Amino acid sequence: MFNKKVLMFATLIVLLISCKKEGCTDPSALNYDSHAKKDNGNCEYSIEAFNSQLSITPLVNSYNVVYDTIIYQHPLGYNFSVATLKFFISDVVLYGDNGDSVVLGGAHYFDSKEGPMDVQLWSQEIPDGLYSGIGFDFGLNENHNVSGVYTNPPESLMEWPVPMGGGYHYMKLEGKYDSLGIIKNYNLHTGGLNGDPYHFKVMLNHGFSINDGDVNIDLNMNVENWLQQPNSFDFNVYGSAIMGNQAAQIALMENGINVFSVVDIH
Repeated sequence: MFNKKVLMFATLIVLLISCKKEGCTDPSALNYDSHAKKDNGNCEYSIEAFNSQLSITPLVNSYNVVYDTIIYQHPLGYNFSVATLKFFISDVVLYGDNGDSVVLGGAHYFDSKEGPMDVQLWSQEIPDGLYSGIGFDFGLNENHNVSGVYTNPPESLMEWPVPMGGGYHYMKLEGKYDSLGIIKNYNLHTGGLNGDPYHFKVMLNHGFSINDGDVNIDLNMNVENWLQQPNSFDFNVYGSAIMGNQAAQIALMENGINVFSVVDIH
């Protein structure tokens, strides 16, 4: 009789515990527990990955860049080469047809010589709908251009001298040019100068739609336009080093508005 009562009592305890078992009761969850009778609020769900990208292809006179060869004609007639092309862009904005905008924040470094300039920029979901264009800051705006933010190469190698204001270069465009038969270096290093920022907003009108939460942006950088439209940028006039040259910084900033063009946005 005693053993029978003990068995009945133990069975009752098991049933009570089973009735009160907590766990995830949502069958769509990764950790669904079919034995749980009460939801514990800790259901886990798969997170859809969003992988938006920005691709920038550097061109000179509509052709892919061939590096370290003095084959390109400057708008003023002499020949030049491209040896280095490194730069930052920051805070991409997508402009919706309905007047809303989506800000895809962050700063992103590109080095054209290190292979395709494809960077996975954002993992956030972008609202589906119709869009009329994109914009971004060329260089680093004040939210990002803070000395010491980048501690490792290659970004850390873009440091801008502290006596000139600190922060980082917006761009390093370097190469050689033929000046009346004499080969000289040019170094177009842009950045903020003594508290005056020379980053600028690029605005590109191009209609596109987003249907799956991702966007892929394909742009061209037309390198020759750094040297023209609206300013004729003569290496012989501005010299080989322009970091402390305010007039040169302004001229390149104004020319940079015309440097980028849209290949496709989808």
